[in-house]
Amino acid sequence: MHSPRIQSFISVSTDRIKILLGRINLSFFIKLKTRLSSYLEYKGLITQNTPERSISFSLYRKLAVCLLFLGIVLWTKDINTIPIPQPLILSHYEHPDISGIKYTFNNYESLYRVGKYAIGKFRAMVPNNQQIQNYVQETLALHNLKSISESRLSLGNPIPKGTTIEFFPPANIHNPRYKKDIRAFNYFMSMVDDSYAYITGVWAERGAGGSSSKHEGVDVAAKLGARIISPMDGVAWVRNINLGGRTVGIESENSLLLFCHMGKRFVKSGQKIKKGQVIGTVGMSGRTSGPHLHVSYGIRFPNGSLFGRHRYKWTDPMLWFYRQQYFSSSL
Repeated sequence: MHSPRIQSFISVSTDRIKILLGRINLSFFIKLKTRLSSYLEYKGLITQNTPERSISFSLYRKLAVCLLFLGIVLWTKDINTIPIPQPLILSHYEHPDISGIKYTFNNYESLYRVGKYAIGKFRAMVPNNQQIQNYVQETLALHNLKSISESRLSLGNPIPKGTTIEFFPPANIHNPRYKKDIRAFNYFMSMVDDSYAYITGVWAERGAGGSSSKHEGVDVAAKLGARIISPMDGVAWVRNINLGGRTVGIESENSLLLFCHMGKRFVKSGQKIKKGQVIGTVGMSGRTSGPHLHVSYGIRFPNGSLFGRHRYKWTDPMLWFYRQQYFSSSL
């Protein structure tokens, strides 16, 4: 059994032999035969009276093979420079111009975390455990096919430091609302200063790893200590909550955005906040299984929950995004 690179070399060489044979016509062999006969006659191996049939045809054949081999050697690149054939990713049938997400791993980084990020970017949805498992296996299989010169990766072993894996759109996960949902996903992910932040929970849906209780907000998973950026102008209110931990609320007209599970807070109650201002960092305060930012949206309501100077009724934060989009498009 030949190694993959030898097999690749043989395959390339075979294709080029076919091309060379296609370029060689009958006149080539006639000229070759005439010149060879003249050379043999010059060496005294044959005379003009020597019957043509007595000249072994195998000699012509051997010479032709030698010339073909020489042409292949001169024409073929060094085996180490031959590009490895790339498998066609299933998603390329759907979007031939699509490009993957390349990620270079450091020590002890989770393949699942980057997989969740990729699903969020490609499909704008929160995957369940089975979808994540299938996607990670799919990604590793494609990586192993593309990198035949490297050691194979598996789920049971950590990803070696410095390994670059390219993530493509999942073959079996689809979102018909992608074009609409991705704008909202990008909006909430932009609230943290982390290039690989991803949505891990939306309103009334926990996603993978969460509990079955109602979820009143949007969760943005990010690295511990990532900066939290205010998406609006308003007035800050600071509070500690049992479940939400260190919390900052930003009040704007009749609305309130809450930012929970913070590590550090850089604002005080009553302080005026500008859009784009850093208000704190991602942490793990309160009840949480990992570093993330929880965003809640409240509308002023007489019988609602008190926060700051007013009472609010909590609703889907996605409505805040669509509200902002509506007013910005009306300007």
